[in-house]
Amino acid sequence: MVRRKGTKATALHWPTNLNRRAYFQCNSTVDLENGTPFFLVSQNYPYSPFDYSYCTVTFNSEDAIRLAIYDLVTIDAVVFEGPNLSEEPARISLSGRHVTDDEPVALYFSKSVTVSFAFRNTSTYYTRGFYILVDSYTRMQYETEKCCDVMLIDGIAPPPYNVTIYFFTPTYGINLDVYDGVDADADAIYTRWLYDKLDGAAPKISSTGQHILIRIRPNIYNTKATLDFQAMVTDWQPGVPLDKRPRSIKWDCGYIGKHITSRALQRIDYKCLPHR
Repeated sequence: MVRRKGTKATALHWPTNLNRRAYFQCNSTVDLENGTPFFLVSQNYPYSPFDYSYCTVTFNSEDAIRLAIYDLVTIDAVVFEGPNLSEEPARISLSGRHVTDDEPVALYFSKSVTVSFAFRNTSTYYTRGFYILVDSYTRMQYETEKCCDVMLIDGIAPPPYNVTIYFFTPTYGINLDVYDGVDADADAIYTRWLYDKLDGAAPKISSTGQHILIRIRPNIYNTKATLDFQAMVTDWQPGVPLDKRPRSIKWDCGYIGKHITSRALQRIDYKCLPHR
């Protein structure tokens, strides 16, 4: 396997039997490099595998890991387990024939993720396997301007799917003004002073439409030189259970910083999912 980064290419080598195609070693650990993807492809892909033993592959990175699942058809689940971008334990199981029917699925983890699976030894009229692109990346820096910054979050899914924001990170003396529209003339739907940290459940604000405007500024007690602010954005219609949603709808979320407007990161952790 050859992994390419810019004009530099690196190679990973292990013994290969061309009659039994394999793209990685089971029960192994891979140290990722930023911008250098690893192709996690099931044995014998695009045809069904013929090795049914339990297999794990652990990926490590200096910061964050993105898994882009382009194809996944299994009977038993493929499990992705590791700390999410909020540094909380996350375990995601995917299985079935329709995981990537409409679009690739992306999962995000912090520093480490273990993928585990075992194909069932049974015949099916359809081929089984998976094709996953694993990449390491550096998360964006948090907001650093002293005063003031305004961010417009645009809806990603079509109406009536609303924009929802979760604020959950430590903050220091910051005013957050959230408006239900494209500018400050819209109704203010959230105004709160945030002190040393957010305790308990993360505050959640939902728009009535496809736009939310956030204004970040220090309050009178803030003597720090910079503002640190972090949040997560999703795009969904409240009250729609996960198993009832249209498959064409994206479940998007991500960290908000100075340079982010919308289309952040897809499905980074369980906070991105609606209440069941």
